[in-house]
Amino acid sequence: MPIPIVVAADESFAVGAGVLMQSVIETTSERVHFYFFHDALTPASRALIEQTVAASSRSDLTMVDAGRALAALPAPQRTDAYTKMTYARLLTPDYVPADRAIYLDSDTLVRADINTLFQHDMAGRPVAAVRDYAAVRLSLRSQVERDYFNDATDGRGVDDYFNAGVLLLDLARLRREGQLQRSLELVASSRKLRFADQCALNLAIRGQYTPLAERWNTNVAHQGMTRDPLAPASLRQRVQAAFDAPAVLHYVGPKPWTMFPTVLKREHQEVLRRSPWRNYRQPMSTLSWQQKQQLIKAWRSRAVSVRIRSSEVNIQLLGRQLVHWTRAEPTPSKAA
Repeated sequence: MPIPIVVAADESFAVGAGVLMQSVIETTSERVHFYFFHDALTPASRALIEQTVAASSRSDLTMVDAGRALAALPAPQRTDAYTKMTYARLLTPDYVPADRAIYLDSDTLVRADINTLFQHDMAGRPVAAVRDYAAVRLSLRSQVERDYFNDATDGRGVDDYFNAGVLLLDLARLRREGQLQRSLELVASSRKLRFADQCALNLAIRGQYTPLAERWNTNVAHQGMTRDPLAPASLRQRVQAAFDAPAVLHYVGPKPWTMFPTVLKREHQEVLRRSPWRNYRQPMSTLSWQQKQQLIKAWRSRAVSVRIRSSEVNIQLLGRQLVHWTRAEPTPSKAA
């Protein structure tokens, strides 16, 4: 039986999802079946997703239009970071006909055989996930953050809060016990959830999850945790081990398919170039006003090059030399 892998994306994350799927295909020893939850994909993006799977003889694809199921849910609290597609993982038991599945965020990149994760002993728990060490790092610096994560875990504290970007799901148990349905109810209740359905999942699961090693959800935005003097030494060591041998890279924050620099971007770009998305370029229309200003500033700093010294003036525009002047050396006077 193929490994069921759930991916969810709208148009803004389609390229990330495609590269993620390529990375799964390249690293996994077993056959996989992708369940792609989507909304408002362009025909071009859908075609590239289908090409990614069709290029492999060991992968299958089911496209799931999640737009109607998500339409009734409220927009996430942080619309700058989330769209309603983030809720799609909560629909998994209703659309994936299997007893166990893996969910992967579209901004992850798989670097190890995902079958190892699929075979992990869940110890009778409905979910296996990585404790959110980014949340721990935030809480180390702020009582406000500690209070928030204490509320988000019903008093259990930030050490019990997991990141939902990589999930091993016991679908049979979740159907019986209803934790994902409870998460949907929490989302619909308009309760303030800073990290959207991730907070809802933590509230619904109530700490009943199996912790995974940090390497299965390596948050690239928090590599500094390895040197954080406030973090416990044991946590610093575990995070360092994750960065030394990551099984899944999670690009929280700036995305590696954009034109801006990100941590470990090269690893993502290498897989992108081997995928049907190899010719992808970020559309200018997707840039925020701040990003456009950042690009203009960077272009101006590189477009014109001016070097002035006491003996030389050199001016270039877009790499082409406009002015090059050097002071003539004085001719030595002849002896009388």
